[in-house]
Amino acid sequence: MGVRVAGGIALSLILWTLLFNTTLLGNFWARLTAFVSILLAYSIYNCRDVVRRLRPSPPDLLIGVFSGLILYLLFWAGYNILSDLVSGGASAVYELASGAPLPLISLILVYTSVGEEVFWRGFIQDSLGKGLGRVNGLISATLAYSLIHLPTLNTPLILAALIAGGFWGALYLWRGALTPSIVSHIVWTELVFVLAPLGG
Repeated sequence: MGVRVAGGIALSLILWTLLFNTTLLGNFWARLTAFVSILLAYSIYNCRDVVRRLRPSPPDLLIGVFSGLILYLLFWAGYNILSDLVSGGASAVYELASGAPLPLISLILVYTSVGEEVFWRGFIQDSLGKGLGRVNGLISATLAYSLIHLPTLNTPLILAALIAGGFWGALYLWRGALTPSIVSHIVWTELVFVLAPLGG
């Protein structure tokens, strides 16, 4: 499993480098959809029982919604406090991610949130946790999730990935199911990109 996990992280680094630094497939949202699909397929191929970790339940759905709101509020507060330092990085991401109708973006965000959580928490973190221990697995997966954003050279984005990745990883560690982190990821991305963009 170690080779497969290392291969998955290397694959995600390649894909995220292409995501932010090329014009493949015409626009950001097409690249994101295609690349997350590759990571999702990689997860399912290498860990057939990963889908079983969804296990939706009313408590996990509620935890996902409220945690997504809390995470957004933390980012909103941080953006407003540190706007002079982070506004440029945030604007670069928003500019890159423009160019598609909001309803389409909203649908893509649901799909990609599911795919990213299955890959990063259900496959990478879970696999690392089995070999390194659950807490070390969380830390290692969170660092990897943040470091794949290094090729963007966008410090606020790298830090955002570190914070959000750690938050969703902790949810997965706590609940032992993917539903809370998936729902939290969906709520957060919908707010950040569609409903209430930072600095908007």
